[in-house]
Amino acid sequence: MIRNRVYSKGETVYALISSTGKYNILFPVKCIIHDVKHGDSIVEYQVRIMKFYDDVYFLKRYLFHTKFTRSFDSGVTRWRMKRSNFKTVGDFQNHLDANGHNYMVTVDGPMVCKRRHEMIELFNKIQDFFVERTISDLYNLTHRSTYSGGTYHYESKGVFKAHLLKFLGDRGYDNDKFIDDILYRTPSRDLDKL
Repeated sequence: MIRNRVYSKGETVYALISSTGKYNILFPVKCIIHDVKHGDSIVEYQVRIMKFYDDVYFLKRYLFHTKFTRSFDSGVTRWRMKRSNFKTVGDFQNHLDANGHNYMVTVDGPMVCKRRHEMIELFNKIQDFFVERTISDLYNLTHRSTYSGGTYHYESKGVFKAHLLKFLGDRGYDNDKFIDDILYRTPSRDLDKL
């Protein structure tokens, strides 16, 4: 059963797209729906991108020469662009406007929103998860006993927590339970068994 909102062809929507290899890097975009595929549990959209919301430096680093799924049958496209051709977001937007038909991707339904503020809210929640998972991974890498001679080794959880609290500053995360929830996050393979 499909639980997310279903949009029609031709509708302007906002979406979070990711490449086929770097799923943890999301690009907030404005797009037009070209085609809709209804599955058993999820809707997929083929969209034409109208606008990116990241700065040109982020786009040059992570978007150019990256593979994206172009069609429902897993057709992949790679956007080959010369980084030196784009000095500003305006340059990139002009290129996108002139060659929009080349920038088609498929997006899962839950990553599509009707309004920009809804997309930004979803983006922030997902980014928070990625940041917390990265902090957990960093803790797991730096407190291993076999890494005891390494540059970034932490002797104890308490020292790592103190440094993490200093890093977080006054964001209101001085709660030990919150920090423990980040450091001892259940791996996704274990969540699948619940």
